[in-house]
Amino acid sequence: MSDGGFSVLRAELSQLTGSLLDLFRQRMEVVEEVAEHKRGTGKPVLDRRREEELLAGLAGHERVFLQTLLRLSRKRQYELLMADDDQWQLPQQLRLAGKETRIERAVFVPGPLVKGEDLLPGLHPTVVNSSLEAVQSVLAGNADTALIPVEDMVETYLLLDQAGLFINKAYGLGGRSRLLLVGTEFTLVEEASRLSLLLSVSESKGVLAWVLSILADCGLTAARLECLAGSIFLELLARPEEEEILRVLYQLEKECGELRLLGWYSVESLA
Repeated sequence: MSDGGFSVLRAELSQLTGSLLDLFRQRMEVVEEVAEHKRGTGKPVLDRRREEELLAGLAGHERVFLQTLLRLSRKRQYELLMADDDQWQLPQQLRLAGKETRIERAVFVPGPLVKGEDLLPGLHPTVVNSSLEAVQSVLAGNADTALIPVEDMVETYLLLDQAGLFINKAYGLGGRSRLLLVGTEFTLVEEASRLSLLLSVSESKGVLAWVLSILADCGLTAARLECLAGSIFLELLARPEEEEILRVLYQLEKECGELRLLGWYSVESLA
């Protein structure tokens, strides 16, 4: 093919792309009207049956194209509906979050790399034998903070979820090893950069790909992701001032399942 023939093809592609974008903008205008209708009727944004009908018979690139188009359409609807959703509790949780971690009594699980006294100077933290014992001490009111190692990530985060505790800070020890400072109060400090959460899902089939697609649409990075029995654990690289993160959390909860924040915290490297 000559350079002239190639230039003709590029020009044709540019024209088609422009036409596609014009149609996309027109479609999004209709999507905004649909959102207003759903605001008034209370209908959910996601209609799985309707999407399955639209996708029926499609495969390969055509199916992926339409799936992406439908997902972006839902994204726009959530942007419009989120601000007026009085039933969504997470924004209030963030507004009421403490701005610092107040520590008066602490317990810690000793390890070979770092001593609790080094990270909690002047507090004389009490030594306990396990993360479970540390968590139980906080729940019993014998301590307001526990410093625990993450020996098994899944086990540790499920323990925190079951106990209703929050991560206030993390200490990186190199690789995937870390220590967590946990307590009963949800805090949100200015330097927070990691967001840990659990999604309770009723059906695991396809949910992981669904979650990753939502994150990718907004350019969010998952530092850690684990599939558990009936749950998905996510650790996101995100700062509280990023407006898009709230919209993503809203969509995740509406489409994937009940969402519980485990903490929005800073990470200090000790390696």
